[in-house]
Amino acid sequence: MKHIKSLFAPSRFAAIALAALIIAPATLATAVAQDFWQQAAQNYTIWENYMKRGVAYFNQGDTDAAIAEFTKAISVLPRHPDSYAARGHAYRKKGDLKKALADFDKALEINPQHAEANAGRKLAMDSKR
Repeated sequence: MKHIKSLFAPSRFAAIALAALIIAPATLATAVAQDFWQQAAQNYTIWENYMKRGVAYFNQGDTDAAIAEFTKAISVLPRHPDSYAARGHAYRKKGDLKKALADFDKALEINPQHAEANAGRKLAMDSKR
C-alpha cells in the first residue's frame, strides 16, 4: 500500500503529467510529419506515372490522351511546372495555341526559369505569327 501512495503522490503525478504533455506533442508531431512525407512520396509516384504515360501518348501522336494524363498529373501536384509545360507542348502539337500559352505561362509563374516552358512558349508564339 505504501508503494501505491507514493506512486500517486501529488508531486510524482504532476511530474508524470508534465512529461506526458511534453512528450505527447513531440510524438504526435513526428507521426504527422511521417504521414506527410509518406503521402508526399506516394503523390510523387502517382504524378510520375501520369507523366510517363502522358509522354508515351505524346510520342505516339495521341495528343488528347497525353493531355488527359498531364491533366491528371496536375491534379496530383498542382505546383509542379513540368506538368504544365508538358501539357502545353501537347496543346501546341494539337494546334490549340491559346491553351498552350496558358500552360506555358502557368509553368513560368511557378518557376520563371523553367527551360521547357520558355522554349515551348517561344515555339507557340512563333506558330501564332
